Amino acid sequence: TDATNQKIKELEEKLAMLQTSKEAPLYFQYYTDSQVHCVSSGAWEDFIQLHDHLKKCFNIEGLLKDYEFIIGDEKMNFGWTKSQFIDFLKQQKCSIDNPVRISDVKK
Repeated sequence: TDATNQKIKELEEKLAMLQTSKEAPLYFQYYTDSQVHCVSSGAWEDFIQLHDHLKKCFNIEGLLKDYEFIIGDEKMNFGWTKSQFIDFLKQQKCSIDNPVRISDVKK
């Protein structure tokens, strides 16, 4: 239908814009929450700002070190630069079906 074709065209344009702007949608899921949240890589400059976004999404408290961030079988490394972090998530094919899973660190 025309509406479907229009929606596809809009999504293709958005994808092209994201690819050229180096922004990437990043998907996160807290282990007690079934909902996956998308945070644009352009919405934060450093891991402190990313953590602030995630605190709002999932109502989590504490510091980044209080949580494990895992995609597939790989733990996230917050010693990386933002660019390295995003590249790693792209390599891991971060998506709504393969989000970064956030869990509490066992103490």
